[in-house]
Amino acid sequence: MTKLLDNLSETDPIAIPEKRQLIDQIIEKNRERKGSTMVILNELQNRIGFITPAMQAYTARQLDVPLGAIHGVVTFYSFFSTQPRGA
Repeated sequence: MTKLLDNLSETDPIAIPEKRQLIDQIIEKNRERKGSTMVILNELQNRIGFITPAMQAYTARQLDVPLGAIHGVVTFYSFFSTQPRGA
């Protein structure tokens, strides 16, 4: 997990301060909700447009859940994208 966060592309939303702030707000706002993982991932997809592997690792760390739990949801549901659409 740390490896994903240590080798960030400068275009990854986690590396862009304004986007990281938005990610933090989404996580904090929904952390205690029932089904928080799905709620957070849905909101990240809607607001940012995709969920990179680094975003998955960051979200897992912030929620204190295994990365596999986050990655499993992102890869299972077809409406989640790990890169910008059209890229």
